[in-house]
Amino acid sequence: MANMVINSEKNIHTAKGLSEETEIPLPTVTRIMKLLSNKELLESQRGPQGGYSLIRTSQEISVADVIEAMEGPISLTECSSDNCHCIYEDNCDVGKPWQKINRAIRKVLKNISLDDMVKKDGNNGLLQLTSITEGSF
Repeated sequence: MANMVINSEKNIHTAKGLSEETEIPLPTVTRIMKLLSNKELLESQRGPQGGYSLIRTSQEISVADVIEAMEGPISLTECSSDNCHCIYEDNCDVGKPWQKINRAIRKVLKNISLDDMVKKDGNNGLLQLTSITEGSF
C-alpha cells in the first residue's frame, strides 16, 4: 500500500506492476491485494484497465488499519487482548498492564497514516507523531 501512495500519480495499480516495483512475488501480491480488498482498504476493478486503488485517502488509512486487516486484532501477547480467556487470568498480576501497553501501542499505530509512512523527512516524522524522543526507548 505504501508503494501505491508513493506512486499516487497512478490511479489504478495492477498486482503485476506492484510485484515488479516491490520485487515481491506476484502470487503473494495477489493474495495481499485480495485480502486488503476484502477488508475494504482497497477497491478492485476488473477488466483490461483494472487493478487496485485505495478506498480512502492515504491520510485516512492508519498503520493499525493495515495490520488489523492482515493479521487481525493487534495483540502483543494473549494476555494483552481485551478478550483474554487465559486460565490464569484471575491470579495474574501482569494481564491488565499488558492490556494497557497493547492499547497504547494500538493508539500510536492508529495515529500513523500511510501518508506519514512515506514522508521523506529526516526520520520519517514518526518520532514526532508518537511523542517519543530519541533515547527514550
